[in-house]
Amino acid sequence: MWGHPFFCTTYFGMKILDLHGKTHFEARDLVEQFVLSNETPIKIITGNSPKMKVIVKEVVEKYEMYYFPEHFSNFGAYIIQDKTINESIYG
Repeated sequence: MWGHPFFCTTYFGMKILDLHGKTHFEARDLVEQFVLSNETPIKIITGNSPKMKVIVKEVVEKYEMYYFPEHFSNFGAYIIQDKTINESIYG
């Protein structure tokens, strides 16, 4: 894992970025790099930080992607999905 600028693992084929322990300044660059360099769906763990959630939302919307909580009871992790996949499924 040495040399990687962020914590990234794979869970059932989905790449995961965990922002725990990162500053808000670091998070913006990490999220942008992660979103641009990985195929969706991907997962970003924000924890309970409202600011981290805003950062993820801003980056995801900048690249016109969808995001939603991982689970209705877990608003500390988000799944990011490319809009083109959704459009191909639903016409």
